[in-house]
Parts: sequence; C-alpha cells; structure tokens
Amino acid sequence: MDNRIEFLEDYEIDYRSSGPNVTQGWVNINCPFCHDPSYHLGLSPNGGFNCWVCSERGSIQKLIQNLLSISFGEAKAIYLRYFDTNTPSTSLKTQIIGDFKLGKDIENRIPEIGMDFLFKRGYSPNEVIPKYSLMWGNRLSDYSFRIIIPVISGGKIVGFVGRSINDRKKPKYKNAKWFDRTHYVYGLDDIRDKCIIVEGIFDKWRVGDRTIATLGIEWTHEQARLIIDKGVKRAIIVYDGEKKAQEQAMRLGNILSGFMEIEIIEPDTDIDPDTMPEDQLEEIRNLL
Repeated sequence: MDNRIEFLEDYEIDYRSSGPNVTQGWVNINCPFCHDPSYHLGLSPNGGFNCWVCSERGSIQKLIQNLLSISFGEAKAIYLRYFDTNTPSTSLKTQIIGDFKLGKDIENRIPEIGMDFLFKRGYSPNEVIPKYSLMWGNRLSDYSFRIIIPVISGGKIVGFVGRSINDRKKPKYKNAKWFDRTHYVYGLDDIRDKCIIVEGIFDKWRVGDRTIATLGIEWTHEQARLIIDKGVKRAIIVYDGEKKAQEQAMRLGNILSGFMEIEIIEPDTDIDPDTMPEDQLEEIRNLL
C-alpha cells in the first residue's frame, strides 16, 4: 500500500487519490492550515506537501505535526514509522566523487540536526541527500554546522558550497576555499537542450530536474558560454523578483538569446523559486 494512504487511513484522515483538484500521483486532503474543505492540499509522490489555496507547503513531518496537533518529536517518530526509515548513506557516491577526497573538514554522513534542517525547509532527506550527494561540515572545521553541497562538472566534484543550518549565521553560504563559482553552472551535467535557469542551489532543488543555477545573480560571461556550449535550444530564466535580480536576468537573457530561445519569468517582488507555490512552479516546468 502507498505509505501516504496507509498513514491517512490509520489516522482516519479523509483523502482523495483521484478526481477534482487531484494531480496524477498525488494524494489530497483537506488543509489543516487554511481549513479549505475541497481537498486542495496535496501530498507529493516525491515527499512534501503543498496547498493550492493558502500556498502552505513543507515536509510530510510538518504536515503530520499540524494534522495531529502533536510535537515535532512525536511527528518525526510517526514519519519514520510510515515513510522511508533508512537514513541515506553517502558512502555509495564513489563513482560521482571521482578524484575528490573527503578532507578533515567534511563528513560523509549528515547527522540528525542536518536532517531536521532539510525537513523544515520542505525537503525529504531521503530524496535530496543521495540525489545531490550532500555531505556535512565537521564541528571543528570552517564549515561547521553546514550542509555541504558538491558542485559537479564532468562527473567530478570541482568544489562545494556550505549552507549554514542557522539562518542567522553569516554568511549563509560559504564556498570551498579553492572553489571559484564563476567557472561553473550548478546542475549543468544533468540537462540537455532545454532548461530552466535560476539563481541559487535551493531554487534549483525546488524547481527540479532540467534546472540549472548560476550560483548567484552576478553571473559571468564564462557561465553564459558554458550554457551555450551545452547546446541548449530553449531556456527559461527565473531569477528572484527583486529589481537587481530582474536586471541581471534581462542581461543574461540578452546574451543567450543570440544562441537559443529565451523566456524570462518575473515573480512578485518578495518571491523566489524556492518559496514559489507549487502550482506556479508546475506552470513554469510545463513551459519547457
């Protein structure tokens, strides 16, 4: 049985797996956040949830906590009982890591505190850790309490970005000392002739496959050349809604338009792809 349905039935929560408002592969319930009674909150087949009415979204664990009005720890225990209980190990990344050697600053396994950070950001650790070869910064290193996100080019790790799990810690993102982000485009290995171009790593994760990130709005001509040389025929640029980001999106679009079909999406001022409602993201994905 689908683990989402098993959980909902065990806790006598009414659901719909087909019919009005239900996307194929999703399981929908009434939203506990906005109390909409029309089954607009969907549980994704890839983990996470999204309400198409109030735009609330996040991890399944967050949903369990609110559905059952229980503590974070209690919700986590229920999540682990019904959903994937295997903490993903990164030890199987040998083929991806190639010549890269784990140093004293980096651990191969992400501890519970890092897993909780991913949960709270609306990501399923069991999905994103193996998919993006994530690691962890050692407690005594310059990258302590950071999710280590490798940047892979040509099948090898060429650098990494450390994302602090504490949003108040500056800088939030800290690159490897020997890594110059301006020479690479995150996710470029995984696209073909169509792609969505975003600013940051979390934007790329949220939008999903066929998405690449320039690792900031200050893109370089070398990065633009990498996208062109990849043979992309159509690209959709989705930078943040703020004025400076949109100006950079226009500049990038002007350069790339001589080599491919370009479309630029302008979100609302306070919106970026990582916080965009799922229905809007799906509309953008469908433009490719």
